[in-house]
Amino acid sequence: MKQLKIIPLILACMLFTQCVKEIPVEDNFEAEIVIVGQLLNDTNHCEVRVQESVSLFNTEFNGIESASISVYSENATGENLLITNAFTEQGNGSYSSNLPIDPVSGDYYWIEVLLEDGRVFMSEKTKLKPVVTINSITKRLGFDDSTLYNFIFSDPVDENNFYILRVLFGEDPITIAASDVVFNGNETASIEVENYYYNQTVLVKAKMQNVNYFTYQYYINLLSQSNTNNGDFSPELLFAPPSVNLLGNIVEKHTNRRVLGVFTVAYTSEKIVNL
Repeated sequence: MKQLKIIPLILACMLFTQCVKEIPVEDNFEAEIVIVGQLLNDTNHCEVRVQESVSLFNTEFNGIESASISVYSENATGENLLITNAFTEQGNGSYSSNLPIDPVSGDYYWIEVLLEDGRVFMSEKTKLKPVVTINSITKRLGFDDSTLYNFIFSDPVDENNFYILRVLFGEDPITIAASDVVFNGNETASIEVENYYYNQTVLVKAKMQNVNYFTYQYYINLLSQSNTNNGDFSPELLFAPPSVNLLGNIVEKHTNRRVLGVFTVAYTSEKIVNL
């Protein structure tokens, strides 16, 4: 009787395997414009990348050539000014302003990007916030022989602030995105970073920027994507599977549709110590 029960089961499995066929994956991909730009006081040049995203079956970005880029500002009196529209293309869709730009705290800045096909993209006006200085760096022993480094600063009161902290421990880079939800207005606010150098002295180089919400969210997504790609950290990861939901501050001017990317304006505070 057991053999009679097994034979129908085998026949059913054979019929099932004959019905299975390979279904090709269709690549219904449509390229998206990607614009990432920054105007920082430590570089004094506006740098912009204009590219197209690529499909799952491609590993390289498509740089867009011959784009026209302009930088604008709005001062305290509400006057709009063209800062510069002179940029040099450096290859693969990367552009840099020809002349240095000295951003002014409290002024608003934005970029416009004109492509050869007539499409225009514009970032939202972004206020340059005052510099927030890293006052000191301390370290203490954490769990499992790790080291906790604290980057201490005075957080401005009555304003939502978002920070990007880049730290170089010797040759090891770490990037942290943080908001002041917990320490708003604290004169001894700190961002904590874990590393493993407690029993040795290491050169710690830290740069911190007080950025807008869109830049903060951009880096949160980038860091999230980095965690799924063995710690690799680069803008290309925004489009590596699994993809993240990127919220940017750049829109296509005629459709008001948001595109991938972000424009950042920020002062940079730097601190270097042997610790």
